[in-house]
Amino acid sequence: MKKIFFILLFLIGLYSGFSQSKTNKCKFNFSFEVLNSKENMSPKDEYVSLNWDFSKLNLKKDLVEIEIVPILDCFNGLDATDLRDVVTIKSTDKDFKSTEERKIRHLELMSKCFKYRLIVRNNNCSETSEWKYFSFFN
Repeated sequence: MKKIFFILLFLIGLYSGFSQSKTNKCKFNFSFEVLNSKENMSPKDEYVSLNWDFSKLNLKKDLVEIEIVPILDCFNGLDATDLRDVVTIKSTDKDFKSTEERKIRHLELMSKCFKYRLIVRNNNCSETSEWKYFSFFN
């Protein structure tokens, strides 16, 4: 009976080990960064620069989405629950360029902080970054 139990455990471990190796790990080659404006300007003119370079991707096949979620309760950071509607920048948008610096002002977001993530996908796989936090208070 003990032999059967150990054989069964071995087979379950073997099965779960192989099932984990089947996951599709995709690697897309791009750069993306969020930079705070360093200029001395009035608070109403503050902005953040989203800089990206997706020129190594095939934007006819690969879909890029930048999700920005304005946060109203900034003191909670990524755990905030008081959120505004998601702002999405997509590679299918008419004004999207593969290499760009896009300025986002806090007055446009109606928020002093936001969280953001990047989603890149094609027919074969998808890669989603972790949520990151940015605050205009810095």
